[in-house]
Amino acid sequence: MLPKEKAWVLLVAAYCIFAVGAGLRAESDGWSFERDGRGNPSVEYRENGRSVMSLECGRALGFWAVYPDQGRNSGAANFMVSNSGRKLVYPGDLTDQFVEDDDVTTSNTIYIVSWNLGLNQGESFDKELAELLGLLSASGDITVTGEKGSYKIPHLSNDVKKKFDGTC
Repeated sequence: MLPKEKAWVLLVAAYCIFAVGAGLRAESDGWSFERDGRGNPSVEYRENGRSVMSLECGRALGFWAVYPDQGRNSGAANFMVSNSGRKLVYPGDLTDQFVEDDDVTTSNTIYIVSWNLGLNQGESFDKELAELLGLLSASGDITVTGEKGSYKIPHLSNDVKKKFDGTC
């Protein structure tokens, strides 16, 4: 193989390794920060390869969370996000569809989605988003509570919060 051809083979191999590695990072458990194909930011917590909680910015803020009461599968509902010091309650709608990489996926999991935290965008929205990010990144576990049941997830790391904060 000529030196130029070797360089191309190495470049293609490096790209493939990078692309596969980036895909694995996006699918790994824990908190992550990403941008979609349009450059919109999101933070997501994954557990056992599935999305448990996600904040996605675009024309609106989508706040997705696995609903603790999997016995309910449709309609309006409220959910509470709390830690040892604070609790915030949000309105939302139950759905079995989840948007990931601009694709709508139907799953066996019921999610609750709250658009713009139940508010119109503006000063109160910005304040509420800052309060939510503060709660999610405070030390200690986060509890998500629905009508019946709850679950805990670890807090949002400060480095992931810094990447997301101010981009929405």
